[in-house]
Amino acid sequence: MAMCSGIRRSLAIGLIVAGLTVAAGDDGLAARLAPEALARVAFRNDTDRSIDYLFFSSSTSRFWGADVLGPGRPLLPGQTREFYRASGEIATYDILAIDERIDAHLMLRRAVTDDGVITFTNRTLESGFDLPVLATLTVENRTGTSLWFGFLSPTDSDARGVDILGQDTILFDGRSMTFRIPVGEQEIAFEFVGVDNDGALHRATSVLSDRRLRSTATIRAGTRADH
Repeated sequence: MAMCSGIRRSLAIGLIVAGLTVAAGDDGLAARLAPEALARVAFRNDTDRSIDYLFFSSSTSRFWGADVLGPGRPLLPGQTREFYRASGEIATYDILAIDERIDAHLMLRRAVTDDGVITFTNRTLESGFDLPVLATLTVENRTGTSLWFGFLSPTDSDARGVDILGQDTILFDGRSMTFRIPVGEQEIAFEFVGVDNDGALHRATSVLSDRRLRSTATIRAGTRADH
């Protein structure tokens, strides 16, 4: 995982916005994921336990998306963590947070406003939860450029969710990141969309299931798409 400070990343985002050009009449994905179009959503842990997994998915998808916290990065008690999110997307999401005791906070069709805050409390806690089967998807960046934002979602979703790289991470060329995703018997196709320092998009897809628990999606030079 390639890391940089939040200050450095914020400054870099400003440079991307200043240099971004979108083709005339392009109202597609590139415009929705342009840095100046991104809103923020925050998750706050007001419980006395660490939250180890956090899944944030469009309510229109039949499947859960990836864990946005990442391995070894729990949401500690009293902590708040912010993510970028495509502004203007659908209003409702399904949220599943699993804590250190494998108890869960489940919120279905939760309305999420731009710059909203989702708070987990002891009152939202449900016990007796079973940890889902988790597959791992490794995304390798072989594009020749750094990716400043990354969105990973099931292909049946009409929303991109949050920037899964997080606010302090850049996926540099030649580096990789691994994500945890709940799976079942049915094969699920996931698409990763990365945004580079020109605001252009780079895509890769992969399929996972409980019979295919590990997969690698390599984004190569030439996968650039501006819509």
